[in-house]
Amino acid sequence: MELTIKSRKEELEYRFTRPGKEYICLNVGGIKKAQICEGGNFSGSTIYYIGNDINEFKKICRKWYRQHRKQY
Repeated sequence: MELTIKSRKEELEYRFTRPGKEYICLNVGGIKKAQICEGGNFSGSTIYYIGNDINEFKKICRKWYRQHRKQY
């Protein structure tokens, strides 16, 4: 599963992927960041999704992105 969000302000691409069966990873501007965690962070309670519904995956990623953007 994959979702790309293009940031207008930073002109970067946030690419969310699920390389395995659970954890969601993030690449920003072509650089691998880490697994995403609760509250828009990269540390803490790791966010994972084990289903196969692409819309639910996108919902989780967009929620994380909004929380992350509020911090900056």
